[in-house]
Amino acid sequence: MARDSLDFDIPSIKRDVEVMVSLNQDNSNVKAQFSEYVNGKLASEWTTAKGEETIKKLNDFIETDFQSYIDYLKERTNQFSDEVVPRLEKIDNA
Repeated sequence: MARDSLDFDIPSIKRDVEVMVSLNQDNSNVKAQFSEYVNGKLASEWTTAKGEETIKKLNDFIETDFQSYIDYLKERTNQFSDEVVPRLEKIDNA
Protein backbone atom coordinates (compact mmCIF):
# COMPACT_ATOMS: atom_id res chain seq x y z
CA MET A 1 0.00 0.00 0.00
CA ALA A 2 1.38 3.41 -0.97
CA ARG A 3 2.05 5.80 1.85
CA ASP A 4 2.77 9.49 1.49
CA SER A 5 5.06 10.41 4.34
CA LEU A 6 8.32 12.04 5.19
CA ASP A 7 10.56 10.82 7.95
CA PHE A 8 13.54 12.76 9.24
CA ASP A 9 16.24 11.53 11.57
CA ILE A 10 16.09 14.62 13.77
CA PRO A 11 18.67 13.39 16.33
CA SER A 12 21.21 12.82 13.53
CA ILE A 13 20.50 16.23 12.06
CA LYS A 14 21.00 17.86 15.47
CA ARG A 15 24.29 15.98 15.91
CA ASP A 16 25.40 17.19 12.47
CA VAL A 17 24.61 20.77 13.48
CA GLU A 18 26.71 20.30 16.63
CA VAL A 19 29.58 19.01 14.48
CA MET A 20 29.29 22.05 12.19
CA VAL A 21 29.38 24.38 15.21
CA SER A 22 32.46 22.58 16.54
CA LEU A 23 34.22 22.76 13.18
CA ASN A 24 33.54 26.45 12.94
CA GLN A 25 35.00 26.91 16.42
CA ASP A 26 38.08 25.15 15.04
CA ASN A 27 38.10 27.77 12.26
CA SER A 28 38.11 30.51 14.89
CA ASN A 29 41.01 28.83 16.67
CA VAL A 30 42.97 28.52 13.41
CA LYS A 31 42.30 32.18 12.67
CA ALA A 32 43.69 33.17 16.08
CA GLN A 33 46.76 30.97 15.62
CA PHE A 34 47.37 32.34 12.12
CA SER A 35 47.05 35.91 13.38
CA GLU A 36 49.48 35.16 16.20
CA TYR A 37 51.96 33.66 13.73
CA VAL A 38 51.69 36.57 11.29
CA ASN A 39 51.94 39.27 13.96
CA GLY A 40 54.47 37.46 16.10
CA LYS A 41 56.91 35.55 13.94
CA LEU A 42 56.48 37.03 10.48
CA ALA A 43 56.08 40.68 11.43
CA SER A 44 59.33 40.65 13.38
CA GLU A 45 61.21 39.15 10.43
CA TRP A 46 59.53 40.81 7.46
CA THR A 47 60.61 44.37 8.15
CA THR A 48 61.22 45.64 4.61
CA ALA A 49 58.60 47.81 2.93
CA LYS A 50 57.35 44.82 0.90
CA GLY A 51 57.37 42.65 4.00
CA GLU A 52 55.32 45.17 5.96
CA GLU A 53 52.92 45.46 3.01
CA THR A 54 52.54 41.67 2.99
CA ILE A 55 51.89 41.61 6.74
CA LYS A 56 49.18 44.23 6.24
CA LYS A 57 47.59 42.17 3.45
CA LEU A 58 47.69 39.04 5.60
CA ASN A 59 46.07 40.90 8.50
CA ASP A 60 43.42 42.29 6.17
CA PHE A 61 42.72 38.75 4.95
CA ILE A 62 42.52 37.43 8.51
CA GLU A 63 40.22 40.17 9.77
CA THR A 64 37.97 40.51 6.73
CA ASP A 65 37.88 37.44 4.51
CA PHE A 66 38.60 34.77 7.11
CA GLN A 67 36.33 36.41 9.68
CA SER A 68 33.56 36.80 7.10
CA TYR A 69 33.83 33.09 6.33
CA ILE A 70 33.54 32.22 10.03
CA ASP A 71 30.61 34.62 10.49
CA TYR A 72 28.83 33.23 7.42
CA LEU A 73 29.15 29.64 8.64
CA LYS A 74 27.95 30.65 12.10
CA GLU A 75 24.96 32.47 10.65
CA ARG A 76 24.01 29.55 8.41
CA THR A 77 24.47 27.02 11.21
CA ASN A 78 22.32 29.12 13.56
CA GLN A 79 19.68 29.47 10.87
CA PHE A 80 19.68 25.73 10.30
CA SER A 81 19.44 25.03 14.03
CA ASP A 82 16.88 27.74 14.83
CA GLU A 83 14.67 27.54 11.73
CA VAL A 84 15.19 24.41 9.67
CA VAL A 85 15.32 21.81 12.45
CA PRO A 86 12.10 23.08 14.10
CA ARG A 87 10.35 22.99 10.71
CA LEU A 88 11.52 19.44 10.13
CA GLU A 89 10.26 18.50 13.58
CA LYS A 90 6.82 19.97 12.76
CA ILE A 91 6.73 18.08 9.47
CA ASP A 92 7.87 14.88 11.18
CA ASN A 93 5.13 15.28 13.82
CA ALA A 94 2.39 16.13 11.34
